[in-house]
Amino acid sequence: PNRFHFTEAVQPPDGTRKAVPALPERSEHLVVWYQEPLELNPGPMGFDLGSMESRKEGFIESEETGGKGISRRLVRVFADVPQFGMLIWNNVYVNRMADGGRAI
Repeated sequence: PNRFHFTEAVQPPDGTRKAVPALPERSEHLVVWYQEPLELNPGPMGFDLGSMESRKEGFIESEETGGKGISRRLVRVFADVPQFGMLIWNNVYVNRMADGGRAI
């Protein structure tokens, strides 16, 4: 019955991280629907970044300031070998009243 399916991160006691289907009962999700460049890192598409506090920090900063938000140094979840990265958020908000509901 659910139209969209996305994943979230879990970290079992052994310290490994993996993506599993997201829990629908959480009240808030921060799902990757768009990213650049997609070709170099397709893994995060559909991933709930809100499931990891370190990924959500930059989003909150962008939301609060209206500008760009930057995460701290991160270990990439979907890399085949351990790699570091960071997220730069530039939140885009849609005004459905202004565009007649055409956006997103």
